[in-house]
Amino acid sequence: MNFIKNSVIAKVVSVSIISISISMAILTFLVVNNSFEMIKNNTEKTVQKELSLLIENINTFNKVAKSGANLSGDIFLSMLNDIKIDNSKNIEIENLKTPALYINGNLVNLNFDLVDKFTQITNGSIATIFVRKDNDFIRVSTSLKKENGQRAIGTKLDINHPGYKSVLEGKTYLGKALLFGKEYMTKYIPIIEDNEVIAIAFIGSDISSDLNDLMQTIQNRVIGKSGYYYILN
Repeated sequence: MNFIKNSVIAKVVSVSIISISISMAILTFLVVNNSFEMIKNNTEKTVQKELSLLIENINTFNKVAKSGANLSGDIFLSMLNDIKIDNSKNIEIENLKTPALYINGNLVNLNFDLVDKFTQITNGSIATIFVRKDNDFIRVSTSLKKENGQRAIGTKLDINHPGYKSVLEGKTYLGKALLFGKEYMTKYIPIIEDNEVIAIAFIGSDISSDLNDLMQTIQNRVIGKSGYYYILN
């Protein structure tokens, strides 16, 4: 009888231990799983908060850069008066024949006084004047210089440039551009005579340094141990 009694007790104890073990395992799983979910949710909230802050910083940067370009564009445009084009007279620039363009009574083709004055008073912003020939816009005066120090003169505005269609339709274009290794916030302003676009007044504000600082700030942000943020454009 004692043997049977002890056997029953042993079985009961064994079942109890197994039940307790299973319960502890389930409890541990639930605690760990709940903790994981809490950590995951907190991480997602933190990342979302930082991402929103970064987007806000980028939008602010873009807004300030565009505001500066708009102001520079207004300054340059105020310097351009009495604009006339003479299609009967051609000025050759880099093997391209360009219609003579007059501003303030002065020939603009290969004359850099206006654009250089603008660059001086704006502390480094660049300016270009394009003249229209057929459906091409050719740079006839500019303060923009290439890497070798020469002026970027006698070249055409690419027809695939996002601003080309806008100015051809008489609309102003505002946007970022990479020019000879530097980032600029640019503005293309159509010059219209007798309901036809005859030229373009262009300005560009160098944002390379500020943009680099912004990108560095973003790259220094770390998600967890090895995650990071990346801007496509």
